[in-house]
Amino acid sequence: MDEEKKYRLEELARQAEREYREKLELLIGELFPDSSRDQVLELLQEFERSARVKLAVVKLSGGNLDKLKQMSAEAKRDYRNVLYWAEYPERPEEARRILLALGRWLIEQGRAEEGDKLTRKADELAADDEASG
Repeated sequence: MDEEKKYRLEELARQAEREYREKLELLIGELFPDSSRDQVLELLQEFERSARVKLAVVKLSGGNLDKLKQMSAEAKRDYRNVLYWAEYPERPEEARRILLALGRWLIEQGRAEEGDKLTRKADELAADDEASG
């Protein structure tokens, strides 16, 4: 890749990060009262992830501090989960199917512990879906 294209891609990435940071600040202001904002910001500073991941964590919390802690812990384990849940909430069955497929593949690759975690997560999604539906 030539230097000009590389520079343009880096600039686009910086611009996207700024936009996610702005959205994050607005969402924190909407969902959390002034009295808990410092705690929210402190919790989000505990993990090194992009503003996009932090935005997903805050969105999934729905303004609940305990849920924010839970989603932060999940983002530390595997940030892709919170991105998927926040950005594609209308597809729980597809998420379950993908998790099962990935879990089976990991098991086949000799990574049983990781595969088992994903299949358990898929079972949790199914149980949550049944409970809410």
